[in-house]
Parts: sequence; structure tokens; C-alpha cells
Amino acid sequence: MNIFASLWRDSSVPRPVLEDLRDWLGRLYEQGDSDIRIRIVQATLEHLFEQEEIRNFFSSWREDKVLAVAHEEASEWYKGGGNSSLGKPRCF
Repeated sequence: MNIFASLWRDSSVPRPVLEDLRDWLGRLYEQGDSDIRIRIVQATLEHLFEQEEIRNFFSSWREDKVLAVAHEEASEWYKGGGNSSLGKPRCF
């Protein structure tokens, strides 16, 4: 998260570098098991998505069947004011 955020703020970093990093995170998420996916969402995306510009940068994920789940789960964090139901037991 910190690496991405630092590169995002650095105007000398070409945007294709950030696109490659975004796409790499997407591949990790798609290929990862549920533990990896939760870690990507909770440790990276939730905090990046606090910034609207970065959320918009990841908006293409909403069009992908698998990545849309990550996008929605990460969005719960900022929509909930810093709270997310991800990882909490569900009540049936």
C-alpha cells in the first residue's frame, strides 16, 4: 500500500508504471487463495481506496467478474467510514 501510494504521489513516475502495479495486484488477487485475497483487500486496497482518484484508477476492476469482488469489498472500508465487514463472522 505504501509503495503504491508513494509512487502515486510522485509526479515523475510514469502512469504506465502504476498501471503495471495495478494489473500485477489484480493477477495476484485472481490467482491467490482466499487468505491472499483478504490480505490484498485489507492491507492494500481498502486504504488506497480512501483516495477517490485511486478508487477511480481501479474502476476497471468493476467490469471483471473476479476483480469486481475485490473492488466492492475494498470499497466497503471508505463507505463505512473505516469499517468493513470483511473477515467478520456472518450471523445467519
